[in-house]
Amino acid sequence: GVDEEWFKPGLDDSGWTPISVPAFWAETEAGSYLGTGWYRAYFTVPAEWKGKAAKLLFGSIDGQAWVYVNGRLVKEHSEKTEGAPIDQFWDKPFTADIPADLLNCGAKNLLAVRVQKSKGNAGIWRPVIIHAVDAKK
Repeated sequence: GVDEEWFKPGLDDSGWTPISVPAFWAETEAGSYLGTGWYRAYFTVPAEWKGKAAKLLFGSIDGQAWVYVNGRLVKEHSEKTEGAPIDQFWDKPFTADIPADLLNCGAKNLLAVRVQKSKGNAGIWRPVIIHAVDAKK
């Protein structure tokens, strides 16, 4: 999906299988799949957020994750960046910073997440929350 740029807006994802979040893949329509999977979801932030950055709080993702907003990588949560094997961070929350200039305030935004896991469970299995922050901080 990286070479095909599945993280970019404009991709026709109408043939993708919708799955529930939060949930392990095995608890969704994906079944007991392991490997690399992609999530794409659209969200709108209030127009009042103009000029503010945002943070995405991921309650937990089981597997390595690459988080994109509006086509740009904003967070890599992997063995490389965490300095630990997956089995040590699969249940840890993490944040992704979204710069103010990347958000479409009052309009549609794309969140794309690539998850990779080869054993056990996998998926975005805890809630994801977004909130505005002062862009100067």
